[in-house]
Amino acid sequence: MDSARHLLSDADGRWNCSVQTTFFEEKDVIAPDELGDFLAPYLWQYFPDNVSINVVNSWLNLYNKGHAQEAHNHVNFPDFVNFCGVIFIQFDPETDGRFYFENMSDIHTVLGYTHIFEQSHVMMPEVKSGDLLLFPAFVRHGVMKQNNDTNRLTLSFNLSVTPAELD
Repeated sequence: MDSARHLLSDADGRWNCSVQTTFFEEKDVIAPDELGDFLAPYLWQYFPDNVSINVVNSWLNLYNKGHAQEAHNHVNFPDFVNFCGVIFIQFDPETDGRFYFENMSDIHTVLGYTHIFEQSHVMMPEVKSGDLLLFPAFVRHGVMKQNNDTNRLTLSFNLSVTPAELD
């Protein structure tokens, strides 16, 4: 964190949220190949052998008191991205702003599933420091408001997962 602190800047006006991030520096906090090597043992547990996995970019997000991240997806990213990931570096599940997924499909509501199973259109996975979340880039996700003075820190990244080249 200390080596990247000088890269953090406020997202105000560039994203519809309040967070400190390295995203706008257009420099990966961790080189894509290095992050790919680190993630490989975890990613290959979920993806089939016949794909190519490339880290497109990575950035830190630091949430201090009052910070939050609006629900968004990564489908309009300039480069081809079809999966996203978050590593929870500093996160206290008891006090820090929760990461959430938002279901924008009204079909489950119209068909009555939400009433039968008492489901919300927002899902908050149970995570702790050190956890990795991986999800499709089209899924809307965000971070609830940080209500305490601790630093909630995550490393986010985008992946391009494509069919492997045939020999």
